[in-house]
Amino acid sequence: MKTLGPFWKHDQRQSSARHKRHGLAAAWIIGLAGIILPNTHAAAAEAPTEPDKPWSITLEAGMLNDDSVSIDALDNRSGQADQARVFNLGAAYSLFRQSALPIKVSYRFSKTSYQDLKAFNLQSHTAFLSTRKKLSAFDAGFLYGFSHTELSGNPFLNFHTVSPTLGHGLTTNWYVLGGYNYQNKTFHTAKSRNAQVNGLSFDNFFFFDETRSYIKAGYRFELENAAGSEFDFAGHYLDVSLKSTLSASPGAATIRFGYQYYLRDYTNETPSISREREDQRHTVKAEISVPVHEHAQVNVAYKYVKAHSNLSTSDFDENVVNVSLALKF
Repeated sequence: MKTLGPFWKHDQRQSSARHKRHGLAAAWIIGLAGIILPNTHAAAAEAPTEPDKPWSITLEAGMLNDDSVSIDALDNRSGQADQARVFNLGAAYSLFRQSALPIKVSYRFSKTSYQDLKAFNLQSHTAFLSTRKKLSAFDAGFLYGFSHTELSGNPFLNFHTVSPTLGHGLTTNWYVLGGYNYQNKTFHTAKSRNAQVNGLSFDNFFFFDETRSYIKAGYRFELENAAGSEFDFAGHYLDVSLKSTLSASPGAATIRFGYQYYLRDYTNETPSISREREDQRHTVKAEISVPVHEHAQVNVAYKYVKAHSNLSTSDFDENVVNVSLALKF
């Protein structure tokens, strides 16, 4: 990992100990992002700021091709393919870094603009406030987040997120992280989808290659209680992923592979199908990031979704390819 560089200037025993501690802290941050945030926002909290500065900024611009454009939150699927311009801006600042309770403030702006299907254009603003504290052998964390999303230029969805977590290193290379997640979702037009979400999660991180790489295996359980009873469900989520930086050299590529399965068991009848709805979904992701400069990298990503549902708009196959250039400072 890039941030480990300065530690190697010390003797080997000091280096090894700090290396391990840094790896566990990185796991806590990455795991927290994965537990509580929607996929479109997870990157905002994933990368910690570098040890020698309290701030970080990321700019990313690119193109994506989606063969089945949709808005999952509304079960709205176009059934058509389209290309889109994608732009992301992320910023983070760490406060009181040397105190017993450091605070990190993060912001992310994301915009997806389709070439033809303008009604599916999305724009979001998301802010996070997080902290963590070492409690004996445990890492205690807390995060609050707020997001405002617009659909086709109009207010669409707001959500508040609160998530405490507790992590512990069981061995040198095995880190476990448990968390509780609460979300309050408010839709500007689809009021029946307004919901309170309560979730519990458990993640395992297995580090190797001197913490440059890890395998993550996790499970999350959610209960969503919506204003419209047909949208209430119990959800089970299983995911396995790999992240690996191929060498310690500054120009090394990073690869990511991931698989997620989820089952959503709706507890009340959906009027349009006159029975309870059930969704199952398989998602496979692959990504490679190649540095082309000290502060720039090219990202190429692919996502495949196989969704099964007795609601026709949620029964589909989808392929998404994304190519972007990211600048990190």
